[in-house]
Parts: sequence; structure tokens; C-alpha cells
Amino acid sequence: MPIDKELIIKYLKKECTAAEQKEVEAFLRGPEGLQALQEAMDVLLPEDIASFKTDLPSEAEASEWMGKVHGRMFPLTEKVRPGRVLKRFSIGHAAVWIGLIVFLGLGLWGLGLFQKDKRQQHSDVSQVASMHVNNPKGRRSKITLSDGSVITLGPDSRMSYPASFSDHSREISLEGEAFFQISRDPNRSFIVHTGDIHTKVLGTSFKVEAFAGQPVSVAVATGQVRVDQYKGGKLFQQLAILNPGKKISWNGAAVTPSVLLTDEPVDDINGWVDYRLAFNAQTLREITTQLGRWYAVDIKFVNPVVADRRLTITLSANMPLQTILEVLRSGSGFTYQIKDREIIIY
Repeated sequence: MPIDKELIIKYLKKECTAAEQKEVEAFLRGPEGLQALQEAMDVLLPEDIASFKTDLPSEAEASEWMGKVHGRMFPLTEKVRPGRVLKRFSIGHAAVWIGLIVFLGLGLWGLGLFQKDKRQQHSDVSQVASMHVNNPKGRRSKITLSDGSVITLGPDSRMSYPASFSDHSREISLEGEAFFQISRDPNRSFIVHTGDIHTKVLGTSFKVEAFAGQPVSVAVATGQVRVDQYKGGKLFQQLAILNPGKKISWNGAAVTPSVLLTDEPVDDINGWVDYRLAFNAQTLREITTQLGRWYAVDIKFVNPVVADRRLTITLSANMPLQTILEVLRSGSGFTYQIKDREIIIY
């Protein structure tokens, strides 16, 4: 029986037959189970939030809501892999998903914060809840937002977003890299905040890279994107309006901040989602920095001359790392040594 997201959602809603339940639980024990489960839980999140959009709840109503949300995760952790899965979820965004909802839904009610003003009693919890996804090195995740937009968050990257967008805006914050597939909404722009750089779209697909201490880059696959710099919360300057196949790199940390506009093949931009890493005349240090994030390893150079060698190459990040190192070695003439999670290049 093929296991897809719809069947996992059916399982979470306790609507599966006994045979389907057995098949789903077997799938969730496998290597793809955690990612698939997290994606299904993201789909159900707006539904669970919406079920809490009521006046000040009674204790019974609040308890019923909490039980429903907990039921999304805890039965799974007990049935699928006792102890160990629960530990994995405790550091994944599924645990954050549940913890924030319960805290915001019941914690605020329990503390009596809704009692201050009748209007606050009608406040929409979904507009208050803030979700956080923090990928360590070696992990990617796919997040479906309340408007249907899909974000593929890269390794060593962090993102914050509201559980449900307001009627007037769609805004998220990113540190690291991600690929965005944004649902079109002419009445609500979608804004990605990366420090003082704001990337604004209506509906398109694009990739953002914004690691601490490095230039911010935005590359567009479809549609049109506007990139602005803000200072003190106000628009300071427009950096670029990008069409498909265009990329901007903004080095705001330089003594003289600079903007670099270049062409970027759309296939290379889209390919990142499918583990395709394209490098154009980039140094070996830049290439291995990205590989270190993808494979959760620390790559060091003994000879800086080797680190500064430039390559134009496309790699597949779903291949074994040693295979990739052999490809790079054949093109650059270096030698290397692997020690646990550390790689030394000579």
C-alpha cells in the first residue's frame, strides 16, 4: 500500500482502518517517516488553530482542544517507537508545533490574560502564535504555511513564521537558506525578513541565502521579486527588482556595501530543492562550506592556496560525501583525510 501525506493525515485524525494503521506505523518507523509525519502535521496545524477561534473557553473546552492537539503526536510516539521517537520529536519542529499551541491556547487562558478586555477575549490565537523551525547541519525540512505556500528550509537554517497569517500581511523571518514556493495573493504581499533586507513578492518561487557574516543573496525562478534595505524599520533603499533567472548578492557588512546582479540559470535555482548544488567559479572553501552544512561535517584546509582554487561544477547532495570529495579531488588535485565528522584537505 503506498503511503502518502493524505493517508498519514487520515491516520492522525484516527480515521484509518486497522490495516491502514498498521501500514502507516510501519512506514513511520522507516527513514522517511519523520519528515513525512512533520509535513502532515503542518497541514493539520491551521485546522487545529481554527478550532480554537472561540470566545473565552471554558475549562472543559480548553481541555478538549488540548487533548485533540496532543493526540496528533503522543499516540504516535507510543505506538511507533516508544521513548526514542519522543526524543526525536522533542528536538524537532513537531514538538515546537505542539508546545507553542498548548502554551498560547491554554497558558494565556490559564493566566487570565484574556480577562483584561472583552475585545481581547475575541483575539485570534492563530495571529499570536509564532512557530520556529531550527534545522541543524545535515537536515532539511519542508514547511507548508497557512496560505498554502511551501518552504524548503535548508540545513543549518532557522525560520520563524505565524501559525496563521493575518488578513493583511504574510511575513516570515529567515536565517540561513530556503526555497520559497509562494501562493499568489494580490491582496497580501509575502515578505521574507533577513536582517535589514526585505524580499517582497505576491506569488512566485525563489531562493534566499542569508547566513550570518555572509552576503545575502536572492535568486528568482518564477514571477517577480523586489529586494529592499530597511533601516530603523523604514525603507532605506530599493536594491533590485528581479525577474526569473536573475540573482542579487548584497554585502552589507563590507566597508563599502555593494550590490552584485548576476544571471542564474532557473534550473540551478529550482534544482536546489532536489539536492542539486550548482557552483559557478566559486572557491573550494565556498563549496566545502556548503557541503559541511549539508553533510554535518567540519571541513578544514591546511593549505590556503588549495582553498582559494575556483571551480565551476554541479554536485548532487544525495550522494555519499566521499564520492563528492573524489569528484572535487580529481578537479583540484588535493588530498584529504577523514576523521569522524572532520575532513582535512591538504
